[in-house]
Amino acid sequence: MNANSRLLAIKPRSLLPIAAIVLASAIFVADTLTDLEIAVSVFYTAVVLIAVRFCSRRDVIFVGMRTPGDCDHLFQLIATRRSD
Repeated sequence: MNANSRLLAIKPRSLLPIAAIVLASAIFVADTLTDLEIAVSVFYTAVVLIAVRFCSRRDVIFVGMRTPGDCDHLFQLIATRRSD
């Protein structure tokens, strides 16, 4: 089996966790770099919707609760940095 056929053998569904992690990381970076008035964190909804495709119900609830936690932590970090 050569490299091209192995690459084609990867199922698109197996790439969903990687896509969700990359997307969540990109949203976190974008949310960090933009002003507080811009609601970039709304895009975390896409991460939760992707997680529905490959996670169990309990894991989706965890992802759904984790992403607002990231937003809250980021907001506190930025607010602390601006007050200095």
